[in-house]
Amino acid sequence: MNFLIKIFSPTILIISFLLLIYTFYKSEIIWIGDNRNYYKTYYYIFSILICFSIITFFIKDEIKQYLIIFGISLILSLYLFEGYLTFKEQVLKEQVLKEHFLKEQLLKEQLYEKQTGNK
Repeated sequence: MNFLIKIFSPTILIISFLLLIYTFYKSEIIWIGDNRNYYKTYYYIFSILICFSIITFFIKDEIKQYLIIFGISLILSLYLFEGYLTFKEQVLKEQVLKEHFLKEQLLKEQLYEKQTGNK
């Protein structure tokens, strides 16, 4: 855990700068500044993240440890929730397809019964 605590602040700072640079690249180079309002929120978020990462250089190792645990827990929870939503969406799609197939079968049976008089 000591290794994680030592690399936590520089890693967060590097990631923050890279995300800010990527946002600038998308906003100003790819979109030629046409979508600045869309990317303004990202500029704010990554600027706050840079400030936060600079502050982490000056906090105690114990607090850094809690931040690492919180960050890992948050990321893991978000991925699990995304997996749940993806699974739930897939199940709903399968149910809709099954219902559609059953309705189609019922219509075919009714049409066959009307045309031939047999079940």
